[in-house]
Amino acid sequence: MSGALLALAVALLASPLHRYLAQMLGLGAEGIVAIHAIALASAAAIVAARPELRRACAALLLPMPARKVVETAAVAAANVAVPFAIAGATVLWWFVLNGEMGLARRLGEAPPADPMQSLGSAGLAVSFVVGALLAPFVEELVFRGLLHSAWTARLGWLGSLIATSALFAACHPAPASGFAISAMLVAVLRRTGSLWAPIVVRTAGEIALSPFVLGGFYFVTRGKETGEIELWAIHLALLAALAIALPLYVWMSRPERRGDHRGDHPGREWQVV
Repeated sequence: MSGALLALAVALLASPLHRYLAQMLGLGAEGIVAIHAIALASAAAIVAARPELRRACAALLLPMPARKVVETAAVAAANVAVPFAIAGATVLWWFVLNGEMGLARRLGEAPPADPMQSLGSAGLAVSFVVGALLAPFVEELVFRGLLHSAWTARLGWLGSLIATSALFAACHPAPASGFAISAMLVAVLRRTGSLWAPIVVRTAGEIALSPFVLGGFYFVTRGKETGEIELWAIHLALLAALAIALPLYVWMSRPERRGDHRGDHPGREWQVV
């Protein structure tokens, strides 16, 4: 388990600290991408170097059941909607606290500049590969694979889901989105019995929310400076849908004893059909 914890520590450092470390060293946006890639590659190397970790990962990287493909695709679509829903929650919170004028004031405040915006096209392409392809695979191996499996034996399925999601949220710049997405990923892992399901969901989400696709659209304030809450109707509708669908899907992933129907991979105590 020490090897798993070491791999987890490296992966944890990759997510929240790579930007700050690069800025402290004056490396700029290219340095951010490089440090992130090195940290993720180090975590993957640690997992690959430990036979017990390789066996644990191989046991989870089973083929996804064909009857779960449609469900996994639906979860991937819901994953893309999470940042829009969290943006809706943020706007609603500002509106409830300060009213229309307060919301207009908050929307008028310029957000801090993202150092990644200074990347050229080549840098953005490298960042895309690291963030949308490498990060989902490594982080799902560590969080939903090694960590969730280890904590399930100690905390039970729900305790492990909450603990894993809280840690995942703490290691990402948008904690609310991180927690919701992690809970969704644990649930789809439990319902499919294959780590490929959360990997596919994460990868699809990272691609869809990249700057090349929807990344610049989930919190657009232009044309909404008046503070009218009605202008955020789509975001609020997605928030309402998430508030209903996520707890329901987590509940559907609970352990069940149903005779001989134990799923496509017998022996998984946490798997749900």
